[in-house]
Amino acid sequence: MSIEELFQRFNDYADTSKQYLDSMLSIISEGRVPTPKNVSELEESIKNLQMTYSSVYQAALSQLPADEMPDDDAPAGEFVEAVKTSQSLAYKRQLEEA
Repeated sequence: MSIEELFQRFNDYADTSKQYLDSMLSIISEGRVPTPKNVSELEESIKNLQMTYSSVYQAALSQLPADEMPDDDAPAGEFVEAVKTSQSLAYKRQLEEA
């Protein structure tokens, strides 16, 4: 799976997590407590988000030289942009050599 596809998956999980958080905030604001199912859904969504972030990070790590790698805790999009930028530079170098 490409880093772009992983990033899209990350964004999907982020959106889902936000929806669960918004729902929980609404429930709590009404003076109620989230059900165990609500909590479980949020936990699962966050776990998927973390795993996908790790996959984006690992994909960037495998494609980028160390000096082009963003900080370990950078936003997921920065890893994608770094890979795109690095690939673009590689293509430019190849054209210049040709």
